[in-house]
Amino acid sequence: MWFPTAVLRQLAELVGATEKRGTRMMASTLNRVRDTPGLLIIDEAQNFTTEAIDLLRTINYPAITWDYLHGKYPP
Repeated sequence: MWFPTAVLRQLAELVGATEKRGTRMMASTLNRVRDTPGLLIIDEAQNFTTEAIDLLRTINYPAITWDYLHGKYPP
């Protein structure tokens, strides 16, 4: 089974995020893909935990939405 941290770490590596470990990994990954066209295709998702799939769903929203969800508002 793939757990959320392992999925995020792999995704961060694939997109070239600056942070590949720790608490800033999600923000770094979102910053890297913000305003870029693209499509994330997941193969073998049946091997992911529910939490890992939920994590990937959060990336579907624009990064600004992630900021709003976490109480960080743009200037």
